[in-house]
Amino acid sequence: MQIGPLEVVIVLIIALLIFGLGMVSLILNADIVEAPGLGQLPGVFATTLTTGVFALVLWFVVRLPQPRYRGALSVAVACYLAYVGGIWIGVLFSSGELGTATAVAGRIATTWFGLVGGWTGPICIWTPSRSWSRTAARGSRWRCSLRRTR
Repeated sequence: MQIGPLEVVIVLIIALLIFGLGMVSLILNADIVEAPGLGQLPGVFATTLTTGVFALVLWFVVRLPQPRYRGALSVAVACYLAYVGGIWIGVLFSSGELGTATAVAGRIATTWFGLVGGWTGPICIWTPSRSWSRTAARGSRWRCSLRRTR
């Protein structure tokens, strides 16, 4: 079984997003979603939507005739909007109140949490883009082996 760079990047963005949001929450001593009683749905929905948008935009950027690092800016904007929009939709479904959803999404958009949501994508692009550029866009040659080596 061969693992391609896109699979590695998808796992990397999820891990980095969770890590980054957790560290910002720890440093600021604040919850990501401070409205009580909403549960985990807003965070799970925002992370899922951000990951999906990241993969879709990255797919388009990589398939350009001459992919450039400037494509990371479009990924950053798309991830930021997807994260804030995902929080808004998740809070709206959890609480059923438009005002609460708008207040929570507005707070996310104007704090460090929104910055983490937006810049996780471009950070994750750097590693595979270097890999693709060094291997002439053939992808990496990593192999996943389930057997133990001696």
